Amino acid sequence: MSKFPANSQRQNRLIRRPEVQEITGISRSGIYARIDSNSPGFDPTFPKPVNLGGRSVGWVLGEIESWVDQRVAARDTVKGVAKNV
Repeated sequence: MSKFPANSQRQNRLIRRPEVQEITGISRSGIYARIDSNSPGFDPTFPKPVNLGGRSVGWVLGEIESWVDQRVAARDTVKGVAKNV
């Protein structure tokens, strides 16, 4: 279950990189490595940015929150069995 509210208006809000960094704890270069398919740090599960025009991009808040939830769930799962914490 998500730790974030299910408010669809909030979930569809676009956020900029500093907020993505705050939510995920990932550095600026780490974020861009995760979305660059030529980078060794590429993560195909990391949400793709939305072009806002010019050189500006944003991310869908709900997608970032879901990615965080998936990472936590993966941490808490051992060989397909969820841990009881």
